[in-house]
Amino acid sequence: SALSPQQLQHLHDKAQSNLDIKLKKVPYRAFLTPGIAGIYDAKEDTVVERVPGDLQLPFFFSRYNDIARTGFIARVDTPDFDICRAIWYYQMDKKHTFDIYYCQARFNLLVAVLAKAMSDKSIRICAPEALRFAEAYIDAWCWHTINPDIDMFTPQEIFLDIWREGHYDLIAFTSSQLNAANRAYQKLKAQVP
Repeated sequence: SALSPQQLQHLHDKAQSNLDIKLKKVPYRAFLTPGIAGIYDAKEDTVVERVPGDLQLPFFFSRYNDIARTGFIARVDTPDFDICRAIWYYQMDKKHTFDIYYCQARFNLLVAVLAKAMSDKSIRICAPEALRFAEAYIDAWCWHTINPDIDMFTPQEIFLDIWREGHYDLIAFTSSQLNAANRAYQKLKAQVP
């Protein structure tokens, strides 16, 4: 039997509420939030750029509870690594993201660039494995930023494999460290023409 207009409206309201809940932890800049009508019609605007095909919205919606159980924090020991990958790509963890919107990510990128720059000098400031980690993070960030092609995620996936299999993680800066790093960055910025 057909649903009444009230039943359809109730289902629509419930679907909209569920969509709002599931997208609440995804930053607005990660992608243009699809409207519920776009999802009903499966329009192309529901394809999320800069997110691999296997992690698109069907995965995100179906695995949302698993993602939420992590506290929206990417951890290498997450049993299903696709959950962890989704957290990275959807930018739900301020520390583990390929986007530099967050101070944590900006300063981690800066540390990686400095480590790479210093590796060409006679003084080594980090172990070869740490340098490989830093270079892979730079490559992943560059590719994510410059090339949002939905079918090419090799640099990001290489970095995620190095992160998962290695002994290194991005730095979790404290508030005072972020403030000190920001002051140092401002001084450096003033000296560079």
